[in-house]
Amino acid sequence: MTISKNLFAGRAFLEFYAWAEADGALPGWSFEGGGPHGESSAPTPAQDYFVEYHLEFFRQQGFNRYPSRLHSHLLFATRADAEAFAEKHPERTYGRRLIKLRASGQCSCSFHDGAWLDYLRQPHTFDLEALSKVAKAYWSGRTVEEAGLPFLGQPWREMPVIEALVLGEVAPVPVSLPRSLDLPGFA
Repeated sequence: MTISKNLFAGRAFLEFYAWAEADGALPGWSFEGGGPHGESSAPTPAQDYFVEYHLEFFRQQGFNRYPSRLHSHLLFATRADAEAFAEKHPERTYGRRLIKLRASGQCSCSFHDGAWLDYLRQPHTFDLEALSKVAKAYWSGRTVEEAGLPFLGQPWREMPVIEALVLGEVAPVPVSLPRSLDLPGFA
């Protein structure tokens, strides 16, 4: 079992949340018209490819024990994170339902602030050094809040939305409906 600040590898009962399609399909990457968190209604913009390419490049350079965003289930660490994502990106969750998932068996999981991706998708340019700093902060588990990033001369302020990159089997947790109480005198 491996455990560090934002990386887990081993067997455990970890629970996550995801915005699933009506058919129960889980979010992930598809280069045939879909991107992270399952936005399959339109082709993925070139900016998303740019962001994912550079994050993957830097993962391979210094964080190769971490699950790749391109090959993992892209989930959320908590229900609050999933709901915050939906509030920030309603177009990416429209028509989906929030489900709870549990890792089953051996898995590798890392936790990252999704606000880094929002920052990288803003209309500005990065030199390789700045891109490297952002990618290293993302993979090391730092939040955007901690970094104090600038954007258009102002501090970039975004609440963290913690994503969970899970490589391994995950399954929906069955929803148990509350039982009605049997009232005395009614059979």
